[in-house]
Amino acid sequence: MTTTTPAARFQKGPIPLYVQHADVLCERLARNHKVGDKIATVDELAREYGLAKVTVRQAQALLEQEGLISCRPGRGSGVIVLRDQEAPGRIRLAGAV
Repeated sequence: MTTTTPAARFQKGPIPLYVQHADVLCERLARNHKVGDKIATVDELAREYGLAKVTVRQAQALLEQEGLISCRPGRGSGVIVLRDQEAPGRIRLAGAV
């Protein structure tokens, strides 16, 4: 039986690692979080996925630019899921119109 590390889910190629991680985080938010929930810290996510902290920060910055999360340094876990304007109570998926 083979085991894979969390980082094994990411592929080398034309899509930057932070973009791949942002997609994984977006899916995780959609499945496991409600509006207003805090998610894991940069340190926790870096450990969990086997990534550098800078990669996790870049992914979070991308999700913040898309309006999915709000990063608040010094406030616990630092990220809060934002409310979708079109469907109150639900989060907005990356790329959704």
